[in-house]
Amino acid sequence: MSRPKTITIFLKDSDSPNGIKIADLSDSIARVYILPRVELAYARTRPDLNTPAVYMLFDDERTNIYIGECENFNKRVIDHEAKKLFWQWAVVSIATGAGLDKAEVKFLESHAVTL
Repeated sequence: MSRPKTITIFLKDSDSPNGIKIADLSDSIARVYILPRVELAYARTRPDLNTPAVYMLFDDERTNIYIGECENFNKRVIDHEAKKLFWQWAVVSIATGAGLDKAEVKFLESHAVTL
């Protein structure tokens, strides 16, 4: 029998459903950020985004997707801001607490690409 879970979604700007969202799953180390490209300045204030991550970059229509992994999302996204012009949204998956190592994020990226 499956056990119920609670997903908590924090809306940074409660007046805008298209703003930053942070989702946490109860009893889990998983955290997901949904970040509009125009809000990357906020992402840089988040120390947990200076950790290994698996991320996806989307355009507004979600027809173009880039899947990547990194050791530090805030550093990696600087390059994407300059070189990948198509994207408007980033979905960033991290682990709270002890976090993920490079091998784990590479595995998760590989799995995401095959989906």
